[in-house]
Amino acid sequence: FFKTRSAGAESDIVVSRPIHVGERFKESFRVPGGQATRGGAGLFFDYGTGAWGPGDTLQSVYRHAHVDVFAHPGEADLTSHVDFGALAATARSQGLKDRLATQGDFLRAMGLGERSERLAQGKDKQTAARIAGEAERLAGSAGMGTLFKALAVTPPDLPVPGFD
Repeated sequence: FFKTRSAGAESDIVVSRPIHVGERFKESFRVPGGQATRGGAGLFFDYGTGAWGPGDTLQSVYRHAHVDVFAHPGEADLTSHVDFGALAATARSQGLKDRLATQGDFLRAMGLGERSERLAQGKDKQTAARIAGEAERLAGSAGMGTLFKALAVTPPDLPVPGFD
């Protein structure tokens, strides 16, 4: 992994040791008596898969467009998909309950449709269309709704709105 640190108007790339995300995630739940007995919850959003498969998900985005990963060093956002299946398995191994949903399903269950309709009430057609379009981008299958996932990690008996 690479970390950046700001040096005035420029940024240096600082190489740090590789971190296995699953191990770091597991470490965060290792506490005396187990995390499941201490309460609390985690809610994670990102893009990725529910089950990891073969293939490379490394990608580069520059000015909202996908570009070659070597095209704009230091200026483009390098990223890869999150393995939510591994994170969920790690949570279960620590006695926690996991719930995974697409971002679209989660946001719709939390009332995104009703909220966007309320926001659009009394607005001109252009503003109402923009609000509807933004909700569709967040929850629709052509936008972020299926690519992005929501993972809830909780003690076993804690209900989670949007999942239960």
